[in-house]
Amino acid sequence: EMLIQIFILSSIFHIVQSEVVDTVEECNKNESDKMKDEFNQCALKFGFEFEDTRNAFIQQIYLEEAACIFISKILEKCGQVWSRCHTEREVVTMKTSQVKSLLTTYREMVNIEQCEVVTEYIKVSHRFEKNCSDANMLSVQNELQNCSYTRCSTAYERVQNLSSPALIESTLCNTLQNIVQDCIGVLDICLSEEDQQEMVESFLNNLRQFLERIGGEHNEWYTG
Repeated sequence: EMLIQIFILSSIFHIVQSEVVDTVEECNKNESDKMKDEFNQCALKFGFEFEDTRNAFIQQIYLEEAACIFISKILEKCGQVWSRCHTEREVVTMKTSQVKSLLTTYREMVNIEQCEVVTEYIKVSHRFEKNCSDANMLSVQNELQNCSYTRCSTAYERVQNLSSPALIESTLCNTLQNIVQDCIGVLDICLSEEDQQEMVESFLNNLRQFLERIGGEHNEWYTG
């Protein structure tokens, strides 16, 4: 049973990343002003570089790539200074707001679907719009873990007493279906349907592999 619990927990970490909010000493006014000035100078530098690129290349494909790189530099390089005076969660919120601001200005030049840094922060934005706090996310993680663990444990116990490949196949298929029907829905609390899709697919693939091991040599059950 410990093996099942460890597996479920490790699989869930692929779905719900638990955010750790670090505490930082409060900055005084001088430190805060210095942080803001460094960010502005950094952003201005990359802004000028991007404007030079816009003037040098008129093809849309080059502009899209340059715009994505520009936004990435603003967030990952300039945004590093924010951690001096803000918690990790606050920094994420600030970066998300910065993405929205940059998209307002450069939307025509940003291919959102192809710019990974933009899509990632849009996902974060969706989570914040659902008002999903760290406590909510932890609750979601625990509920999904407990729900999946209970059903996998039941399947494990049943399979130990079965010798028929057909019955083993049926038991494991039903277990996976029950997890989809009864457990996955908890993600709606913190994640949009779009954000869930890839994560749930990875989680279910891990579950299939684990349930396949429970089934022993009868490893064709999940293809039906």
